[in-house]
Amino acid sequence: MMKNDAYYIRDLVYGVSGSGKTSWWLKVAAYVFATTGKRTRWYLGDGGMQTLIVSGAEEFADIMNYNLWDHPIETAQKIAEGYWPQDPFTPNSKLMPTTNDEWAKIGLCVYEGTTVMADYIMGDRIGGLANRMAKGEVLNNDQSFRIQDGDLKFGGTSRTHYGFAQRRIVDNIERTRALPCHVGWTGHERKVEDDDNKEVWIGPDVAGKVLTTKIGASFGNTIHLHPVKAVVKGTDPVTKKPVDSVQIQRRAYTRTHYDPEAQHFVRFYANTRMPVVLAKEGFMPEWIEPDPLVYYQRLQEARVKAKQMERESFSGVAVTL
Repeated sequence: MMKNDAYYIRDLVYGVSGSGKTSWWLKVAAYVFATTGKRTRWYLGDGGMQTLIVSGAEEFADIMNYNLWDHPIETAQKIAEGYWPQDPFTPNSKLMPTTNDEWAKIGLCVYEGTTVMADYIMGDRIGGLANRMAKGEVLNNDQSFRIQDGDLKFGGTSRTHYGFAQRRIVDNIERTRALPCHVGWTGHERKVEDDDNKEVWIGPDVAGKVLTTKIGASFGNTIHLHPVKAVVKGTDPVTKKPVDSVQIQRRAYTRTHYDPEAQHFVRFYANTRMPVVLAKEGFMPEWIEPDPLVYYQRLQEARVKAKQMERESFSGVAVTL
């Protein structure tokens, strides 16, 4: 897994809260540190700090709660370019560009994530869009609102603001693709209806519904983490009779799928990029247990297999120039 530095992960893992998004990247970060000695920079945008600390992430990761910084638009762009605060434990500490010597010690950058970064840009921190509306700024003359309660002023956002936030998130994702290390993103789920065929989808949440079925194009692979209720056969410890119990089974879906419990016909977006012939042969299962080491090992094997097939296809072929 990831032995060739020319190949960098640029992937998104999304799902409901508690589905294992952070745990996925924790396993990758621990592996990178164990095999290369390189640390992870963790750009945290929600309340997941305790999860990281309990998991021992500080042994191999440096963590920044970026949503505690003012000026969300600027901050989000700078962290997407790999900037790091002089003091990550002091909000609004100056963000500094990363030097080449520093990059040589970094193996992975994790961004949590598409949903919370969009909320951050849209929100009430100084420089956020709602904060700007509270101060009376106007964006494209679109309707919004602002109210005052006591000495405090509050603002709301409009459709124009959602479009602006969506463009900023896509741009920031593209900026992370230029970083000289592996990059992992997380996102929450959102249900949307396709305007063309009225089909209902669930996909990554990015400031409204427009990007839900499209944002996957900005990543190498998009993995959907989904807890499934599974019936497990067992034996009653008292009566010794066979009994069925319902347990939560965590799954990592590698391609678009329907509800595995067949409760509805909503489609869930996921995508794994590999040669078409290998995909048709089922080289990557529809779902696996949420283990990124297994997933990326399968992708590595697929790349090796694809190169072998390519060499075999050209063997014995005469070429005239």
